[in-house]
Amino acid sequence: MQALAEKYQPLYAALGLHPGMLEKHSDVSLDQLQQALERRPAKVVAVGEIGLDLFGDDPQFE
Repeated sequence: MQALAEKYQPLYAALGLHPGMLEKHSDVSLDQLQQALERRPAKVVAVGEIGLDLFGDDPQFE
């Protein structure tokens, strides 16, 4: 997302981790997020929970 935001003027990016996947994130994931935020990219405007709660058994998402 960050690369797309840099490439296209009207786009901005948000960084974060999906709350439903927290058990799969490692310390490396948190370190990578922290490093990205420390660079203070101009097009990153938000930090928080990221992702869509799309589940295969929900008919509205088929």
